[in-house]
Amino acid sequence: MTLSLRNTLIKVILTVSITFFLFYFITILFLTRDNSFSLIQIETILRGMPDSFKSSSIGYTLFWTIITASVLFGFSLITSLLLFHYFKKKISPEIFFFVLFIISLSLQSVRLFQFQLLILHVSPFFGVIVTRVFYFFRFFGVFCFFASSLFPIGIKFQKFGTILLSIFLLSFTISALMPIDLTDMNRYFLYNISDRTSLLIIILSVRVLTIINFIRVAITTKSRNYILVLIASILIISGDELLLIFPIPLVAFSMIFSGTVLYSRSIYNFYLWI
Repeated sequence: MTLSLRNTLIKVILTVSITFFLFYFITILFLTRDNSFSLIQIETILRGMPDSFKSSSIGYTLFWTIITASVLFGFSLITSLLLFHYFKKKISPEIFFFVLFIISLSLQSVRLFQFQLLILHVSPFFGVIVTRVFYFFRFFGVFCFFASSLFPIGIKFQKFGTILLSIFLLSFTISALMPIDLTDMNRYFLYNISDRTSLLIIILSVRVLTIINFIRVAITTKSRNYILVLIASILIISGDELLLIFPIPLVAFSMIFSGTVLYSRSIYNFYLWI
């Protein structure tokens, strides 16, 4: 895959992310104009869902879900554009997949569309689609970050296309086939996965393999830059997981932001000398 094609792919995916945001923003404006969109109304609807939320925490969870998704979208978009600007002429394969991982964070904000679906009282079928799309982007991001750890251990640059296609197909297959319980919604405003244990095992296994790959590179190259990349990857992975654990994700954001700066600077410095 040529450098030009890689840059084009990043532009296309960034365009998809921006399109998602614009569509969401337009639908919110439309519903607000008709006095159809109200956080109080969403909270009332959620209180009627059995076992999904504790009544005392719905408003709190709703507020931080919107804040988290919005900040994450802004961070992802701005960071992706900056990385693309600084690395668009460099051959770094790690950065290509790392940028895709960062963009996937913004695409995971698709879960906010659940609010419109709740307000419009549409069939849960469409909410299930939103849930599957969210997990597609989440798996896509997890696998892309894993792919960024493969090239320093000897994967050929010519395998770009094959790896990217494999990531796409694998993410699509898992998200399309996983069993979803449309009678229950979790506090992330996604329908619950019936087999959450298997999902967790898959994600954590890929995360661990990613860190192992970077440990191997840091040990074999004895490069200060890759030692910093290892530290950065641990910060980013930890922060990404904590986003779905902490009710107020300030610590998680700090870890992702610090890790991203450290990762990109270290890779940039490494490729300055080769």
